[in-house]
Formats: sequence, structure tokens, C-alpha cells
Amino acid sequence: MSFWDLKRNRVVQVLAAPVLTIALIVSTGAIVSAWKFKDNAGVVVELMGLRPDKAEAYKFIANRYNKARRATGDLKHEVRVLVTPINNIQNEISSGQPLPNLYMAYGDNVAKFDALLKSVGRDDVAVNMAEAINWDTTYQPKKEEALYDRVKYIEPYVRNNATKGNKLTEGKSLDEITHSKGLNNTKFRPLKDSFIREGTYGEKLYVAPTAKSSMNGIINNRLFKEIIELIIGQKQEWVNVDSYETFNYLKTYGGDNLSWTNVQDKAQSSIDEKDDYKLTQANRFRNSNKNLKELITDFFDTPEITKGDANAYIANAMQDMSVLEVVLTAYAKLLHTQPNNKKFQQTIGMAIDDESGFVYAMQQNLKQKKEIYEWDMAQNSGHTLKLNDQTGADALNQTIDFYRHFAKISKLDSQAGSAGTSDHGYGGLGTKGQDKVYYSDKWVWGGTLTYYGSTAGNPYWAKPLPWTGRIEGTYNVPKIEAGIDHTKDFFEALTAKDKTNIGYIEGDKIQWTAIIEENPKDKKLQLAITKKGQVTKGQDKASKDEKAYLDLSTTEPTKIITTGFAWVLETDISIIAPPGYVTETTHSKNEQEGKEKPFKTVPNFVQQGPGIAMFKNKNQSKNEVAIDFLNYFLQAQNNTDFALTSGYVPSNYYAYFTNVQSNSDNAGAKIENNWNHYMKYIKHGLDETKGGYNPKEHNKNDWPAKVKLYPAKEALKEFVLGVVDGKFKFWTQIPSPFGDLMRFQVIVPWIHQKYRVTGAEPETNMTKENFWSTDNMKKIEVSIRNMYPVDGKLELESQLEKKESK
Repeated sequence: MSFWDLKRNRVVQVLAAPVLTIALIVSTGAIVSAWKFKDNAGVVVELMGLRPDKAEAYKFIANRYNKARRATGDLKHEVRVLVTPINNIQNEISSGQPLPNLYMAYGDNVAKFDALLKSVGRDDVAVNMAEAINWDTTYQPKKEEALYDRVKYIEPYVRNNATKGNKLTEGKSLDEITHSKGLNNTKFRPLKDSFIREGTYGEKLYVAPTAKSSMNGIINNRLFKEIIELIIGQKQEWVNVDSYETFNYLKTYGGDNLSWTNVQDKAQSSIDEKDDYKLTQANRFRNSNKNLKELITDFFDTPEITKGDANAYIANAMQDMSVLEVVLTAYAKLLHTQPNNKKFQQTIGMAIDDESGFVYAMQQNLKQKKEIYEWDMAQNSGHTLKLNDQTGADALNQTIDFYRHFAKISKLDSQAGSAGTSDHGYGGLGTKGQDKVYYSDKWVWGGTLTYYGSTAGNPYWAKPLPWTGRIEGTYNVPKIEAGIDHTKDFFEALTAKDKTNIGYIEGDKIQWTAIIEENPKDKKLQLAITKKGQVTKGQDKASKDEKAYLDLSTTEPTKIITTGFAWVLETDISIIAPPGYVTETTHSKNEQEGKEKPFKTVPNFVQQGPGIAMFKNKNQSKNEVAIDFLNYFLQAQNNTDFALTSGYVPSNYYAYFTNVQSNSDNAGAKIENNWNHYMKYIKHGLDETKGGYNPKEHNKNDWPAKVKLYPAKEALKEFVLGVVDGKFKFWTQIPSPFGDLMRFQVIVPWIHQKYRVTGAEPETNMTKENFWSTDNMKKIEVSIRNMYPVDGKLELESQLEKKESK
């Protein structure tokens, strides 16, 4: 088998035990009572609270693993995927229910579980995953990077795992346990050292980095171009957007009467503090003598931009929070001052699905001395949370001011309808009462300027409205009778713009028809406009016909309405790193006499993504099967295929390249014959005839119909190539048992409450003083005691400094 070498004699030796249980759980933390391991029949892959499409990606790899095992004659040890409710693993620990061997989690989760287990004297249960991975022996962390100190402990495992084993394997080599051929591309080498750092605390790798994502921003260049042109009052040809004249969001919905308000804001330095458009304290343009229009003109109405890459210039500008805030504030003002701004109720300046992640990203941009919080496993069994309210508070304080500013100028709905989603919008015009509408939906509709979320959501970044949704109206006919063909007359009746809007091209090979048919939805006779399915290269049969239905009338005149591209196009999107209020002391100034310009920013991305962790079982045969499955998951092809079905980015270097040619970030990136599966996909997509990678072609009988396969989005390509080439820098926090608490019980709910709740008065209450107040600190301490009722504790840096000074 091309994807896995299971040798019959080894499988029998390792797996001749009864049917085993491995649980793979997505977890997010409680007092530990008696506990034990799962004894269920079969190997259970447990996914906690995971979306169905992501779960299918795991099932796919598990089924492939089962098939490989059956091919060796072993029919007993099946891997079964089980999706369970959220918080399941914490409940299992606290209630003494069976624990899994493997589970999917973030490093924060595993650190929390480890602290819980250590508190009852079980510090040998959470496995150091460095012992479970069959490392590529050529992998060594880069000594020139600060990260080296975090991961250099892995070196003995790199050298010894394959042939000598370790404590976890009880001396058995991983080559034997994992049935490896010993080739580089069957073992694991991380694409980036930071993939290891994210799961590392002290000398323990809490999670194996099976796949990764990042908190990143994306910008709608089409909308950006339109906003800048409306504010400046001149065309900006340096922003290249496909089919720009065919569709503009604001112009389409607002008509031709849009313009920047004639009432200019005063110079920033003289605006009263109560003025809605006064910039935040951290914004370096706050005391400029230029108004919003003049600032936007300085930033973007510059001939020199045409000499460089437009997307790169925009990305750099939007990573400078002072510039981004000016743009978002001007966008909000542009919308609010239009005579009929209700037409723009789907417009959002910025949508975010993780406000706390936004804070963490700003930490790095500010280069602040410490992170906002820290902990020590050696102190109080890891049950003490320390908040750095002196040296680590700047990022949070400035983020609070940023949200407070937009709460002032554009209060949006509390959430995206009743969907209960985590993504929220800032700085625009929102609508209430939209049932099951996400802000990410508003993004793809075209009216959102920037969106910040995970790269794992890349399949949903662009979703063009199909032509069937861009045509409506009534067609006049002499007689309404099924089967009458109006193809010739209908298409002659369409204007050239109508044809362009629906994608009809004169003389094209694609066959279109217009025939009276019964609409299957309401059984009504209508004119069915049909675009016939086509047989594409590599396909055995034609794609499905596409149909749109128009009303018929024998009395009313023909009235056909078509619209252009109403949603974000794939080519509209550019990647931007999360922003920060950068200064001259941390970033270089872009000099141009008499003009305010963005600073030259460093694209720092917050790296994230769940991995696979392990609890050590007394039954060593179970441990060996867990190790076997883990390393199977990490192999280059399996790692790639999982990524293509889940939206994550592969973690294994050999998913990208076949050989290591140097220690540089872009080793082999420009040498096509060194590209492996994922790099082929990123460079050329799914079409193998053009050099791409399509896993279906390699697994003709091994690809379930329900498992989705996503084409490579242009913005995803931009992100991945930036990572591979070393242009994008990754930043990640060390695992902490308080990670989830800080994100979901401290930062996010506080921001939402102060920003959105009716009567919250964010101008008064959404302040850094309120966040760091004694009352709020007591609430945080209550949350800590809910985690660790016996000895949970909160410490403030400022209080410790006072004690030390005494």
C-alpha cells in the first residue's frame, strides 16, 4: 500500500490483544475524583463538540487506518469515531468516568487536565508527546531563534525514539510500534519550530501538532477601493480589482448619490472628547491637524504606491492599528451621513470571531514586556493565575479603548441574530432580528471591510452568489403551457449587461435553454432558465444542470432583473495580520514629507490549532496502538488529506517537501520537483494535469462522498506561501490551564457586556479602570475558584510589587 506499510508479523505481535479503546476528544476543565481508562470494545476516536464537517475529516483518516489494518489480516482492532458533547473530558476527569487514550485538544486544555491530575498525585498520566512521536532524525530546532530554548529538549527523542524507544514505549522502538519503513516522509518533522512551541510548557510537549491554523485578518479589496474612492473623491487605479465596474457594493445598494459629507470634521486636535469621531488615546493621529478625509488621502492617494505591490501596501497599512482605526472610523462616518443609510444595514467595518485573540495579537505588535497573564505549574500545583496589570496590560487596555470607540460611533446588534455565534461586528450599521445569521455571512455578502478569524475557516472566505440567485422577474408569453421552448426569444430579450451578470456568453459551447416547466418546489408552471451541465477533464459524467425560474404572464410585460456579483469574490481577498498600535520605537517609519503614512509593520500571526494528546494507560498494548494511530495521522499524505478536508494547514514538513535541502525557511519552495502533496495543492490546486494534488485521484476507492474537498483559495495560498517563505512570523502563547478561562470567561464576556448590552453605556463603563477594578478582579477570582475550589488563587502584579516594596 502506498500510504502505509503494515507488516503482518509486526501487527500480530503488537495487536494480538483483545479489542482496544482509544478516545480522541476535543476538550475545552474541575475536581478530580477516582478515575480509570476506557474499556469499551473497539478503538474509539472521541471528538468533543466538533462540527460535523470537521468530524468527517477525522472519520476519513480513521477509516483509512482500519482499511490498512484489515489488509494485514487483523480484523479485530477497529477505530471508531465518536462525537460527544462539549466539556466531556473534564466531566470524565471530575466524575471518575473512563479516560481516553488519545484526545484532540489545545495545549491549554491539556495543561488544565495535567494540573487537575497532579493535584491528586497523578503526575505520570498526561504524556509528554515528544515521546510518542516518531521524529525525523534530521530535525533540529534552529539555534539562532529564541524559540530554541523552548524546544531543544526534544533532541534526545529525535535521536532515540526510532531505534531505542523511551520511557513511554518501555524501551520498544517506535519503528517497530509504528511499522515505519524509515523513510523521511513517513516520519514527523514540523514545518515550523513554533508548531512545537505552542504545545510546550517546561520540558513537556502537551500536544502533538497534527494540524495548525492562525488568527488572521482578511480584507475585501473591492469594498476598500470603493470606500477610498468615495472619501478621496478620485479613482484609485493602483487598487486592482477584477470586474470592478461590473459590481460595487455601496454603489449597487445606494445608487449614484453617495459622497463624503460636505461637513468636514474639525482638526483632530480640536475635536471635543465627546465628539463621536474622536480617535482613541493610543492613535498617533489623534492630535494631528488633519481631518479624516485628509488622513485617508495621505495614506492612499499616493502615486508611489503603483511602484510596489498594492496588496502588500494595503496589508501593511491595515496592520498599523492607527491607520486601520482611521479607515474604519471614516467608513462608519461615510455610512452614517448618507440620506438613506438603512440601505447599508449589512455593512460592518470589522468582524471578529475571537476578541481575546485580538488582544494577544496586539501584545506581540506592541512588544510589551510580559504577556497579560502567566502561571507556574510548580506554584500551588499550577492553580494560581497571575495577571500582569503593570507590564502586561497595554494590549488589553488599548483594545478596550478601540472597542469603546466603536461602541460610540456604531452600536450594532448584540449578536448575529439568534444564532448564538461567537463572531461579532464593530464599526458599521447592523440589523437586529436576523435569525441564524453569522457575521461571517455578512462578510461574504460583500459589505464587511475586514474580518478576523481562523484560517481553518478559509473554505468560507469567499462564496459568490450563483447566477441562479442573480436573476428574477416576469416573462411575457402568449400561452402558458409546459414544454414550449422560448430559448431564442428569451436570450434576445436580455441586455448585454443582463447576459454578463448571469454569465451568458454568445457563441460559448455551454448550452442554455429557456423552456416552460413545472417548478418542483411549488408545482407552478414557470420559465426554466437552464445552464446545461458540462463534462470536465477527469470527470466521467457531466455536472448537474443549473436552473433559475421566472414567473410567466400573458398580460403583464416582460420585466427581467439581474444583478452583478453580489458577494465577495475569491480574487477580492488579501491576507492581513492582526493589527496593533505600533510606534516609531518598535517599527520603522515610512517617510514622505508633509504626509501621514503607515509604519512599516511586521506581520505577526497568532498561531493556533488543536493537536492530539494522550493519557498513559497501564495497559501497554493500548499505549502502543495509540502511538501507532498518532504517527499514522502525522504521515505526510494523511496529514495533507486531513488538511484538505478540514481546512487546517498540515504540520508535517514532508507534506510540503520531499527532502530537506537546507535549514532555511523556504528550503525547496522554489524547486518544483521537491514539492510534495500540499505544496502542489497550494501552487496548482486540485487539477493534477496542471501539477496540482487531488487526493481523490490517489484514493479512487477510498474517498467517501460526504467528505468535502475544498479548492485552494487565493487568500489561503497567499497565507501558506507567506508562512513557508518566512515572510509571516508566528507568535503563540505557552499552554496554560487558565487559557480558556481568560478567553471565554474573562475577556470576551466583559467586552460583550460593556459593548452591547442595552443601557451598558460603554462611553462610561467600557474603560480600563473598570476592567481592573476590585469588583471585576473578584469576579475573576470566583471563576478561578470554580475551576479549583480548594486552592484556586488570583495574583495581581501590582499587589505583589507592593508586598515586595514593603
